[in-house]
Amino acid sequence: MQNYLDKFVVENLKFSYGNNQILCGISFELEREDLLGLMGSNGSGKTTLIRSLLGFLNASYYEYKIFGSEFKSLKISQISRLISYVPQAHNLPFNYTLFDMVLMGKRPHFGGVFGFSKDDIKAVENAMDIVGILPLKDKSFSSLSGGQKQLGLIARAIAQDSPIMILDEPTSALDFNNQILIWKTMHALAKNGKIIIICSHEPNHIFWFASKVLAIKDGKALAFGKSEIINEILLEQIYGANYKICSLANQKIIYYSIN
Repeated sequence: MQNYLDKFVVENLKFSYGNNQILCGISFELEREDLLGLMGSNGSGKTTLIRSLLGFLNASYYEYKIFGSEFKSLKISQISRLISYVPQAHNLPFNYTLFDMVLMGKRPHFGGVFGFSKDDIKAVENAMDIVGILPLKDKSFSSLSGGQKQLGLIARAIAQDSPIMILDEPTSALDFNNQILIWKTMHALAKNGKIIIICSHEPNHIFWFASKVLAIKDGKALAFGKSEIINEILLEQIYGANYKICSLANQKIIYYSIN
């Protein structure tokens, strides 16, 4: 009998809008310390997969277990303690400060009783410091740039301190330095025992930081395995273009070949 207690297991996940099938039997398995890079072109089904894993969409599957528990058996309060989520963008309905928005990440741990301790405040400030936005904590969230808002959403997920983090294109609004900062942070969190799933359009970042890769196209899994599965054939299958992989200063780099 398989031991699920430290695993995130998805088998034969499907989703359709009416007769239009978007996901066609996606399967993968993760353990603590895994950082999964989710690859695919626009319209491949990446965001639909993420929304299905979060329970936002009513997907069907043969099996979906989080640390031994059937996903369908979990209450929303339990899911929010197990999984933190960073969307592509998020607009707050009220004019909260950045600090208050990040503090919301601690809310799932209170079981219906509102109140935050000194340790919670410290955890929030630490999360903001990790992504470099602590000096902005008293700023209105709505007044921030797109990149600063995205860093705030990532800080909120870090403060939530769930064992699983799912991020949908978290670095798309960030400059190169902050992109690398976020990937290094996620890599370190995974090494400390979390399971992290990141959807990204930047294959180099997945190549450099992910321990596992799931590549999808037209709602189907092209490949799943360690990051070494990324090769020129797979890149052409995903993006339909002539990409090359080379080594530079002992670091593999993916680049587009004009010739």
